[in-house]
Amino acid sequence: MMLQGLDVIELTNVKLLTREMTSEIYALKGMLLAQLGRSDDANKVFSAAVQMHDTLVKAWALWGDYLEQLFTRDARQISLGTQAITCFLHACRHQNESKSRKYLAKVMLVTEVCVFDLHNGCAWRSQVYDQQMMYYHVHLAEVQSCLVRTC
Repeated sequence: MMLQGLDVIELTNVKLLTREMTSEIYALKGMLLAQLGRSDDANKVFSAAVQMHDTLVKAWALWGDYLEQLFTRDARQISLGTQAITCFLHACRHQNESKSRKYLAKVMLVTEVCVFDLHNGCAWRSQVYDQQMMYYHVHLAEVQSCLVRTC
């Protein structure tokens, strides 16, 4: 069934679609490739999807979910956790408060598992400052306590 879905996506003429639609199709292709166990191809396609349309929440969220799954299988690969956090924060960037809560919860969950070194912790904090802070003021105490426990 997944191979058939991948075939349909491959046959889609993306030249007729908008950049947002094309990006969403690429994100779905990445999800299918991930489910088929083609990790390298999935990463490349997710990367292409977000480069095509940087504000497409669905692409960032699907990529973050994929990276989170990989990270939960092997928590020693901290870079996968930090990449998942980055994807979830990008997904939050263009959402209102109620929709971004789901991704903030995922950020806190992955942060609980990660043991950040100084560089990764600083990179995470710089991503937070890029977000619309008015949406996160309610969650700042939780985020801060997660960072304190893991740094």
